[in-house]
Amino acid sequence: MYSLETGGITYYNEGYAGQISFNIDDIAGMKQESCADIYQQGRKGGQIVWESCQ
Repeated sequence: MYSLETGGITYYNEGYAGQISFNIDDIAGMKQESCADIYQQGRKGGQIVWESCQ
């Protein structure tokens, strides 16, 4: 889900009833392409960790 008003993004997975959220402003300053496994990170209930894409 994406909110145009706040820039908030929430990924919700019904399979394990988990979610992970971040704000588009969090990635606005990235200088290189970055990726995150939001499925696995959401399962762990943690925060998104951005890494270089492979």
